[in-house]
Amino acid sequence: SGFTDKVVTQLPAYYGLIVLPAEAADIRAQLSEITNQYLTQMLGGQLDVDTAWAEYAAAYEKAGAANLETMVNDAIAAARAAQ
Repeated sequence: SGFTDKVVTQLPAYYGLIVLPAEAADIRAQLSEITNQYLTQMLGGQLDVDTAWAEYAAAYEKAGAANLETMVNDAIAAARAAQ
């Protein structure tokens, strides 16, 4: 056994059946924008990670992270049931 950088994961068949509501795309775009804004500044040294992380997390949650998680979980459950 040794290090390998080639990993293949077989996804369950229902992954191709997952359908998210249109609202999910808007939430994902907002979350991506927030992540890019904060993490770029944190990595670049413009924001201190320890002091800005709570603000980042609050902005992420306010943009609908929990709603998106629920949408994904519901879509997975529906796809599994349809199998």
